[in-house]
Amino acid sequence: MEEDIVKTKVPEVYQSIIKTEEEFDWEQLKEDFEELNWLDFESLQASDTIISVWKVADKYGVSVLQSAPRFKIFKLTKVKMVITNYMLNIIDSPEISLICKESRGKIEDMLFFSCAKGMMFQSSEECLPNLALRIYDIYTEFKTMISQFFIHFDKLLKSYINMTISSLLDEIFYNKVLKEFRGKLINEESTKKMITDLGGKITSYEIGTSYTDDFINYKNVNSVGVGNSGYDAVGNTGSIGKGSSGFSSYSYQNLYVGELNEENKRHGYGKITYFGGDTYEGYWDNDKPHGEGLYLWKIGGRYLGSFVKGNISGQGKRIYPSGNFYTGEFLNNKKHGKGEIIFKNGDTYEGTWEDDYMNGHGKYTWSTGDHFVGIFIKDIREGKGILTTINGDIIEGAWKDNQYIGN
Repeated sequence: MEEDIVKTKVPEVYQSIIKTEEEFDWEQLKEDFEELNWLDFESLQASDTIISVWKVADKYGVSVLQSAPRFKIFKLTKVKMVITNYMLNIIDSPEISLICKESRGKIEDMLFFSCAKGMMFQSSEECLPNLALRIYDIYTEFKTMISQFFIHFDKLLKSYINMTISSLLDEIFYNKVLKEFRGKLINEESTKKMITDLGGKITSYEIGTSYTDDFINYKNVNSVGVGNSGYDAVGNTGSIGKGSSGFSSYSYQNLYVGELNEENKRHGYGKITYFGGDTYEGYWDNDKPHGEGLYLWKIGGRYLGSFVKGNISGQGKRIYPSGNFYTGEFLNNKKHGKGEIIFKNGDTYEGTWEDDYMNGHGKYTWSTGDHFVGIFIKDIREGKGILTTINGDIIEGAWKDNQYIGN
């Protein structure tokens, strides 16, 4: 019953869930999606949306502490992208200043911290160091998960309370969970560094804002088929210093907000706005889009799907500026493999692609209802095939240069 509800309410997310190899409880998933208003945030106040994200993250964190982890729906790219895009769109809301000011109290009220503290109190002195390290590991994952959704607020939050989400979480974790046990933990070799780091000046290097001078390189793709357009390989250069942040008014710089690795490169989850107006949000590896992501072109069109080392490769969906819509496989920024395209004029093609061309066996259906099933070579009917018209005529045989040449 709960599975059917999830499947109906969030069908795309449902497909992502069932593809995972993890165990999950449909009742819990239904509860989480209900808390998140089934990812339909437009009907909620900004404060309600943010609180709902906190609540779901909090329930997950507590479940991990209790060794009965819920399914982490925030790991699903579709869920993460819907939430972070919504967060970005509401940063100019009148509510945001109030939300930033109230963030400390809201986060302090999370059950995660009180649950972790309770576990520390119940632990024997002998087991305390190991327990503290286990809780710290869980907290680190918990912090990263929350920080990813509030990366767009970091600059605002710092202006209101003089710290980022990550550093705020560190402060609350230290004060509410570890501080009371400082005397015992700082004398243990295994926990000394943890206490010293968190108890000193708290600075987070997990989430950073960088302004870079890398850019989108445009190239024209000259192809015969309908629905092709120029693509855009993502140019990549290094970010400024580790975890650093700043603001620049130079017109030829890009704004990246997201996770950085120790080598100052974009790594993990983040969003970049290129100076030309394009945006990419999703996963990064070694400064390049890698994994699931969403790319939006300023000139129109979007792509949602897999990236490999900065290129569109794998399964995905792309809407072109022309209005054509393709779902299927890509390789190095081009349609390649199995896929289906719906042209703006109503025609469709489903079959194999190579190097952005209809190439191999496929079915082309015209908006009139006529359809051809057979072999294509670079968008041209070339080889054996069958043309069926809406009048019932069937023409079967060999084709060359789009023309029937007989049996």
